[in-house]
Amino acid sequence: MAVKHSGRRSTSGDNDVVTVQAEIRDGIDKERFKRYAREYKQSVETEEALASLSKFKYEPIDYESALPRKPFVEPAIPDYSYILTEARLKVANKYQTSIAIQLILGLFFVIFSLAFRDSFVPFIGAAGFIICTLTLHSDLQKRQREMSSALTSARTLIDNRIKEQRETIEDARKTFEEAEDARIDRINKLLTGDDTVVFDRLQEVLHNTKLPFYMRCSVSYYESEAALTLSLPSHSIIPTSLVTLTSAGVCEYEEKSAPEIARQYNEVLAATAITLATVVFSYLPSLSVLYVLGMKDKWEEPECLFSLRVPHAAIFPAPEWASGLDAFRILSARYDLETTNGVFSPIPPQLPDWWNRAPKEKIRTASVSCQPRL
Repeated sequence: MAVKHSGRRSTSGDNDVVTVQAEIRDGIDKERFKRYAREYKQSVETEEALASLSKFKYEPIDYESALPRKPFVEPAIPDYSYILTEARLKVANKYQTSIAIQLILGLFFVIFSLAFRDSFVPFIGAAGFIICTLTLHSDLQKRQREMSSALTSARTLIDNRIKEQRETIEDARKTFEEAEDARIDRINKLLTGDDTVVFDRLQEVLHNTKLPFYMRCSVSYYESEAALTLSLPSHSIIPTSLVTLTSAGVCEYEEKSAPEIARQYNEVLAATAITLATVVFSYLPSLSVLYVLGMKDKWEEPECLFSLRVPHAAIFPAPEWASGLDAFRILSARYDLETTNGVFSPIPPQLPDWWNRAPKEKIRTASVSCQPRL
């Protein structure tokens, strides 16, 4: 009997171990499928983000509609009448018990006097009633004086708070009007081509332009023309394989060929340059020409892979380019794609006419970082 009992316990323990192992395997499988799903999603998003660079949009900002002055919306002054009510109730509650006691005692003495009319008790009742009446009168006068004083203090407090509110509103109005003056003045200067405002706005636009990757650039500005120098990213921004998700939830990978990666990389670089040009012209109506130089770090001396001159009129009213490289051809960009491996070859950069003749102190220069999309 003991042996049989031990066998049942052993079988139960084995079942528990099998169950635990099955749960562990299920957990591992779920985590693996989640990882596959994340990997596939990231791959799709990366490919779509890179492809979206070749979809160009010239959407000029309507600064004219922003010129009218916005009205200042004055906030309502709070209703402070509750302060009067609180002051009145505070004084009334202070004397409420005393007055009630005097009234009750006075009524008691009257009833007491009427109940014992044939003795000396009425005299006591009359005296008590008179005392209660005098005390009640005194309390009522005190309450009236304190009530008047409390209401006067409350009205003074209300007046002070209303005054503070009006001063706060006037300060807010002044701040708002100053901000409106600065905003309208900045728009006017932006439309008329004020160098300082245009250059500041140019830096803001570049910094706020989201790309699928991080990229540093420098910008120079002189007499309504700008030169944008891009520090081109490496080939690592291009995924080396296409990821698909099977019906079983497993990732499959299709490796890209070297020429395919090179073609995608070239298009991304060209599309990035054109995208930045369309965005810059969308925000800067007074900018006449934008030069774009694509520089690739090569040991100590960067190499120029492409350069182009983009007049504002070239993208107005809307660019109709099938791709970044198509835009390069239409805009007569300078670049050289080797036929053997299909990569950009270094070329002499196309610099603005004023690059070497303009006074250095007149050329505005700054470094900007285009932030990656999150």
